[in-house]
Order: sequence, then C-alpha cells, then structure tokens
Amino acid sequence: MNKPFFSVVVPTYNRANLLGDTIESVLDQTFKDFELLVIDDGSTDETREIVTSFCNSANIRYIYQENKGQGVARNTAIKTATGEWVAFLDSDDLWLPDHLKGHYDLICSSEEKISWIHSGYLFFDDQGKKFPGCGRPLSGDVFPELIKAGNFVSMSTVKIKKCVIENYWFHENPNLPPSEDRELWIRISADYRLHYLPEVTCLMRMHSGKSTLNIERVKVASWIVVESLLQNQLISQRLLPYKKDLVAYHYFYLSIIYYREGMMAKSRLQLFQAISQNPKLAVSPKVIELFLKSLLGKTVSAKLREFNQSLQSLLMNWRYSFLDHTNES
Repeated sequence: MNKPFFSVVVPTYNRANLLGDTIESVLDQTFKDFELLVIDDGSTDETREIVTSFCNSANIRYIYQENKGQGVARNTAIKTATGEWVAFLDSDDLWLPDHLKGHYDLICSSEEKISWIHSGYLFFDDQGKKFPGCGRPLSGDVFPELIKAGNFVSMSTVKIKKCVIENYWFHENPNLPPSEDRELWIRISADYRLHYLPEVTCLMRMHSGKSTLNIERVKVASWIVVESLLQNQLISQRLLPYKKDLVAYHYFYLSIIYYREGMMAKSRLQLFQAISQNPKLAVSPKVIELFLKSLLGKTVSAKLREFNQSLQSLLMNWRYSFLDHTNES
C-alpha cells in the first residue's frame, strides 16, 4: 500500500458538535492523497460516534487515548502517521476545498527545499461573518520574529515534513497550553526556514466554545516557554543574542492579556516590566499604542475595537460577495 502524501492530524476533546464539519472539510479536499488521523483525547461526549459515522471513508483512522493533553495527542498522531508530510488541523476549524492542493503545489514547484509551511487564514463566527486573521505573511528565517513578536503561525495551516517533526515533537507539559505551538515553532525555526503560502484557504472559528481565559494559566504557560527555551542546549547558541527579547515578550504578551481583560493598571505594569528587559521597546509603536489604549480604559477601547472589527468584516464580506458574483458572471 502506497504511503499518503499528507497525514492530517486532528486532535479533539469534547467537540462532537463541531468535529463533523471539520472532518467534512478534510474529506472535501480536491487533493485526495492523504490520511486523516482523529486523536480523541479522552472525550466524554459523542466524539466516537461522530467519527464512526464517516466509516465509509477508508482514509480515516480514529485513535482514542486517556485525557493527556494536546501535546501528547499530537505526538501520538505523529508516531502513527504514515504520510511524508504532517498537516495539523484543530477540531473546530475548517479547510476550504483547495487547501491541501495549494500546499502540495508549492512543495512540488518550489526551487528551494521546503521543510515546513504556513499559510493565510480568516476568522469566522457562528453567523458566518469573516474577520481578518492575526498571522503575518513571513517566510525565511523567522526565529528572531517568533522570539521578539510572538506567534504568527496558525496551527491549522502548518504542514511539516514528518522526518523534521520527528526530531522535535510537541512539549508534553500539561501546563503549557495555550503556548505549546509557539514553543515548538521557535525550536524548529532555529534550524529550518519557514515558507509562506499567501492563499487564504483556512477558516478559524470564533465561538463561545473556545476555552474561557484563565489568566494565571496563561502566565504559567508563557513562562514555561521562556524557561524551556533558555534551558534547551540545542538552541542555546542561536538564542544567545535574543534572551532579553524572549523575556521581554513574555511581559508584553501578559500586558496584552491584562488589557483585553480590562485590567489596565496591571497591563501598564507588565509593559514597564517588558521595557526594563528591553529598553528599545519604549519607542516601539505597538508598546506606545497599548499604553495609550490602556489609559483610555476598557469601555472606550472596546468600542473602538468593535467598530474596527465591524468595518473590516463588512469590507471583507463585501469583497467575497463581489468575487462570488463576478465568478458567477
């Protein structure tokens, strides 16, 4: 039996109400040379029944494990995967039909050797409205950017050669989510150049089912990333010029979290901590913007953010509607 080109990895936990749409979006791909691995991380809902309802598709494999966390679930799938490339998809996100085809075409047509890829994406809500993604279209040596400016690589758009990911693996510390992806991307980017596919063929869901923010958990996870990377001897030389940047971003990230939760004084305190680690941040436009917004307060800032999101969504949905009518003509 020939090995598939892609092994699509979908870890899931108690998302039976959304998992079916995710699976369908994979099965509807125009590029068919893939296997789909659904890793059930100890779900107590109807996840198993949802997956088995697609049993007529020969390229789906369902793997159940006791609840051990996302890192263990993804690593289980990587060990099981038979494809040349591993593709990640969260169990509440969707791929448009040409998603895999676009990545396959880039891999085959590129004159440069490709080891891992990410691509464009949009957010969408329960009403189907689309919003711009938060990623940045960066490629090449992205190690400094991931250290200084945080994660811009969406898990659900990443494709990576299996022979590469097998040398890294996801961190299995149960306290690391939601920062486990950035920690891995930094380690991989220390050795491999990242490639970017500008086509937007991934939709990331915004809905009430997303985990409720636990600030203490976020703080712990973010600091685990810092400690884990500082203690990693395999990237110590590469990381040496960026140690202060790594710690500074930790505090800047917490400042953003506190700001979003309306804790303006704590947000500013974290900003000052970030600047103490890296004084150059004092003149950074992003830092200045966050500081001024924290002075405005949560209500004013929220209204400005809501207006901006509504405007962007309106323009984006108008654009897609216009393109749809043009294609029909």
